[in-house]
Amino acid sequence: MAQNLCVHSLLSKFKPMKEHTISVATANMMGFGLLLPILLVTGIPYILVNGFTIGEMSVPSIVILFAVMIPGIVIHELLHGIVWALCQKQGWKVIHFGFNKEWLTPYCHCSVPMKVWCYSLGGVMPLIVLGILPVIIGTVYASFAVWIFGAFFSIAAGGDIIALWMIRKFPRHQLVQDHPEKMGFILID
Repeated sequence: MAQNLCVHSLLSKFKPMKEHTISVATANMMGFGLLLPILLVTGIPYILVNGFTIGEMSVPSIVILFAVMIPGIVIHELLHGIVWALCQKQGWKVIHFGFNKEWLTPYCHCSVPMKVWCYSLGGVMPLIVLGILPVIIGTVYASFAVWIFGAFFSIAAGGDIIALWMIRKFPRHQLVQDHPEKMGFILID
């Protein structure tokens, strides 16, 4: 809580501000609504190229798939942090990682304002690296395990997709602050 007061006092230097946030519950419901569209967008090309085959999905490959998904969740948050740290003079000092016990979700938070382009780049990076690229590789090389990994992490990026949709209308050099408690950002005029 002390950290939130510190963030609030830092933000109070930048006036006026307007929150663009949604609750985690709303984000989860909206993310669930993305499940079918993401499966269709990623699955139809896989089926068109490879048919309905699941190829090498043996018990060992399923175990390996689930084993790499756990570190993938950590890497997802780390990718946000890497981009945001590179955008800040203070680097890693302003990047915070944690776990929301109420919603069972890990998070990455940047405690200082950044430009919209940086916030967006940090937001989209896990989708590209862990979602889209594995979907493409899995489709091209007929690897159902790699495709399912990419599809899973595309779905896991649902909250990021929502945040990107929320920020799309703002100029790329506009300052925003990652919200410390809700999903979204604070627009700094």
